[in-house]
Amino acid sequence: MKRIYILLCITLTGSTAVEAQKIMTLKECYEKAYDSAPLSAEKAVYDNIRDKRDKNLAKGWLPVLDANGSFIYNSSVVNMADVIASLPLPGIEDLIKPMPHEQYRITLDIN
Repeated sequence: MKRIYILLCITLTGSTAVEAQKIMTLKECYEKAYDSAPLSAEKAVYDNIRDKRDKNLAKGWLPVLDANGSFIYNSSVVNMADVIASLPLPGIEDLIKPMPHEQYRITLDIN
């Protein structure tokens, strides 16, 4: 009776250990690792980030238009008529107009 019991135990435990293993491809390994990763719940967020980054890179080929402007007021400017009046050339101080106190600049850049 003891032999039958031992033979029965060996047969039952041996049958579970002899079960064939499933062949797994490398692609399946990557999929299981990707699914079990701790950040797998954030897949949609990363996909959204990747899509927006790709769209921004695609827009980098489009031309960019930049407009800038500035205004400068100088409280004191050099009066060139007084400086040139000391030269021995008659009437030259009438040819030079006084410098304005204001300066304007507008630029338009296309890249």
